[in-house]
Amino acid sequence: MWEDLKIAQYSFTCRAKEKIRLPPYKGSALRGGFGHAFRQVACVVKGGSG
Repeated sequence: MWEDLKIAQYSFTCRAKEKIRLPPYKGSALRGGFGHAFRQVACVVKGGSG
């Protein structure tokens, strides 16, 4: 059962082209933006919430 399970770890660096203002909890804002973009390209169920 577990022999087909694949796990990966990714990291990336991004740099703003212009000056931006982020809220005090920057990680939350960046994670939310990334999650939204990732869902648009990876979610096979249109309109799905998870």
